[in-house]
Amino acid sequence: MYFRPSVLEIHPWSSVLGNALTAPERSRKAYFGLFPFLWKMDWGRSFEALRGGGRLFVAPILQALILNRAPQETLDWANRVASWDFDRIIPCHFDCAIATNPREFRQAFSFLEKHSDVSLLPEADFQLLRDIDAGLNKIGVVPPAKDKVL
Repeated sequence: MYFRPSVLEIHPWSSVLGNALTAPERSRKAYFGLFPFLWKMDWGRSFEALRGGGRLFVAPILQALILNRAPQETLDWANRVASWDFDRIIPCHFDCAIATNPREFRQAFSFLEKHSDVSLLPEADFQLLRDIDAGLNKIGVVPPAKDKVL
């Protein structure tokens, strides 16, 4: 759902391997002493932005690499689903139903709209996904993202 938020400090592999050799615990349970990252002090800010008070949202990987290829088609689909009468969604990747309604469901897709006032996550938290997108575009694996719609 989420790749490398900006509050994650990534260490170079040379440092990771060197630290693993001197780690006090190098068992399988301790990941063989390999710890390639540390959380920065303000990690809670990133977590709270992601959690958003429990609001429904589209996973960042889908926002940055998939659904932005067809924003109008995605919004047409979201509008169609939001026209149904429901009070929960049963997701494919989680353990239980999510209490929600058609308005909240539709709001989760507002990231595809130009004039949306919804800012779910800090832009810096999307950097790795933006870099992946640029690389995939450069080698022609995926088409470029389309502009947001009105």
